[in-house]
Amino acid sequence: MRRHLLFLLVFILAATCGANIARTQDPELPKADNFGNDAAGVLSKEDIHRLTVLGRQMRADTGYEMGFVIVRSLQGEDIAHAATRYGNELKVGKKNEDTGLILMLAIEDRKFFIATGRGTEAYITDSFAARATRDARPQLREGRYGDALYDTAIILRDRIYGKTGAEPSDGSTIPIDGGNRSPVFPWVFVFGIAAFVIGIASAVNRYEHKCPRCGGWMKITHETIRSATRKRSGTGLKTRTCPACGYTDEKRYTIPRKSDGGGGFFAGGGGSGSGSWFSSGGGSSGGGFSDFGGFGGGGGSFGGGGGGSSW
Repeated sequence: MRRHLLFLLVFILAATCGANIARTQDPELPKADNFGNDAAGVLSKEDIHRLTVLGRQMRADTGYEMGFVIVRSLQGEDIAHAATRYGNELKVGKKNEDTGLILMLAIEDRKFFIATGRGTEAYITDSFAARATRDARPQLREGRYGDALYDTAIILRDRIYGKTGAEPSDGSTIPIDGGNRSPVFPWVFVFGIAAFVIGIASAVNRYEHKCPRCGGWMKITHETIRSATRKRSGTGLKTRTCPACGYTDEKRYTIPRKSDGGGGFFAGGGGSGSGSWFSSGGGSSGGGFSDFGGFGGGGGSFGGGGGGSSW
């Protein structure tokens, strides 16, 4: 009898210790049966409204679901593990299709992570998710958590719409590349144009300074014969001289009339916008998103995919 009681006591102690260890490793996440939870209380009512509208629209148009989780601290838990666990607990996304996304912010830990459902990883790759979180760093450092979440959600939404071929029900335009807003290509294009223009200018300059007799470098001077006014154009004289062979030529050219001037690029008037993004207070949401609609998929699965960064 004593042996049985001792065995039962050891079993209870082991189970209790195991539960305590599990709780230490995995701090309890904010409970929510809706689009998200602001346990840190950093979002305004307007932030919640914008995220709600965006989440509902994307779910209606594509079947993909996006959840938002903001915690004060993860208490040492890895944010990728926490975001994945939260997505699985809420079953974000369609059952058997796993079309879910979780955007998690840990305010005191200064971490941002995007967890992807198994069916979302083909479109939102780990590298794409990590880059999207890095793009939000300036807003996060300024404490604009709602803007950071919303702008990141827009990038993810555009990517999914572009890859799935879905069209926004609100008539908005989605980038043709499906939200893959890589900063590399535009700069390559700009530098390519600049290099082309500089090359043309350099070729023209070399041609203008090349001596037709000996091929040497000619010196060019400009002289004003008649100054231009607002009523008439003027006349100038360009003289080219080659120090090597003494070749010289001259060419007259027209100097345009002087303009009437008149202000800068802007015509004037028009004060800049004042105040903050919101026209009225709004305050922060203290607990869950009471105004959010719930997830409708009821069975999405997260396999640990995604990407994130620190700010």
